[in-house]
Amino acid sequence: MKIILINSYGPMGSSVVASIIEHLGFLNIPVRKLGLLDYLSNKIPKNSDYMINRFEKLVNKHSNFLVLGGVNVLDRNSNHSKKLIDKDKIIDELDILKKKKIQNPIELYGKLRCSYNNSILFKNINKKFMGHVEQTTQIHNHNPKELYNLLNENFDEFYVINIRRNFSSWLNSLFAQWHLNKNDKFKLKLINIRKIYSDYCNYNKFLNNFSGLEISFDHIFFPYTQQTIEKIVKYFGKKNNLNWKDYKYDLYGKLVNYNKTFTKRDDEINYLTKKTKELISESQKSNFKNNISLFFIYYNYIYSWITLKFRIKKIKY
Repeated sequence: MKIILINSYGPMGSSVVASIIEHLGFLNIPVRKLGLLDYLSNKIPKNSDYMINRFEKLVNKHSNFLVLGGVNVLDRNSNHSKKLIDKDKIIDELDILKKKKIQNPIELYGKLRCSYNNSILFKNINKKFMGHVEQTTQIHNHNPKELYNLLNENFDEFYVINIRRNFSSWLNSLFAQWHLNKNDKFKLKLINIRKIYSDYCNYNKFLNNFSGLEISFDHIFFPYTQQTIEKIVKYFGKKNNLNWKDYKYDLYGKLVNYNKTFTKRDDEINYLTKKTKELISESQKSNFKNNISLFFIYYNYIYSWITLKFRIKKIKY
């Protein structure tokens, strides 16, 4: 089996990168957190039902009407609800897999993803894919050297793409995800910014020791898009002979045209106020150790939340 790991931590454009790779012949579906890497590193026992239970929850969720996918949280909220998969096409196969009690997590991973692929409603089924796109979460909880060796031992071929994003830009998008989900109450999420920044740094430290193709979040989007696509195509040893502007891109369950996909959105919107982002960027230099600076960050963070819905009303989307 071939696998591509797209490493990101929160909103870093991994769905956009995955949608590019899909057009090179790999399976990109809105299925995450099956625990594959945790199984390989024995964080989850081989005889655990975690993977199949997690998959069954996704099947039940994605076979109901829901709002999912898009270029950012505002785009997602504007979507019409829809079913991503036809449960009737997957339920019998899922029952068989549950009874088989497959112990090999890689084999089970492949079979579950193939069964999801065969039930897709929102796009054409890819029947000739050559490998799986795995969008990782919390990969920095692993030992980079050990994980790299496990991938080398267990897969015919594996590829690694590491995405990085500026901290204040990243936190601005996270703030939107926390506070603009139309299915949740508009409730303030208080944060420990030192802890969040520490996790962010740990992610980047992990990537420093986990060899792969490096991609900057900023370079995914115009005017750098074609350069980044060329870089990805070259990494996979393929010819760049596709007309990328003619394709649509699967952004985690929503198909989006070329121009919309690669136009940067969130960095042009101050979910956090401009002042808040400036304070965060300045305090980042000292790892947020100045308590007075922290006070002003939290004050402006709360002000950002209070004024958020009034400020985004002015945004045309």
